[in-house]
Amino acid sequence: MGQLLEQFINLNYYGIDISEAMVYLASRKNSRWVESGRASFELVTPEQKLVLKGRMFDAFFSVNTVYFWEDPASKFKEIQDLLNMGGTLSIGYVDKDFGHSLPFTQHGFRFYSNKEIEGFLKDAGFSGISFLQRTEQTVAKDRNHVVRAFVVAKAVK
Repeated sequence: MGQLLEQFINLNYYGIDISEAMVYLASRKNSRWVESGRASFELVTPEQKLVLKGRMFDAFFSVNTVYFWEDPASKFKEIQDLLNMGGTLSIGYVDKDFGHSLPFTQHGFRFYSNKEIEGFLKDAGFSGISFLQRTEQTVAKDRNHVVRAFVVAKAVK
């Protein structure tokens, strides 16, 4: 984030998280940007609407959060409402089949196919929907190396 803020003088960053610890750590790690007013971090609950003090955004991104949204269709609509015309949404998530294969995701996670994500996005009013599918090598909790499939969906208001 810091590299982006250094490169783009007119860029501001607004982060939200459901974890008090993550909001604290992000604020602390980025204290320079928080103090200058170019970054802020806020604690929200999963069921809380994304009412962000009348702000409008040019871009919205989220990674590995859609699994926990109670109602993804309404969340995508909330995000769409917060974007300026022409604003973009990028959302990263693990492939549905891969997600179901992980032992720690058996409770509390809900995975979606690209077709389901596309449906949510279309219903929310997004267009120009595209999917970038990638894999990465990572180390699992059991210290074994695994190839993880993930997707980045992009859409435009």
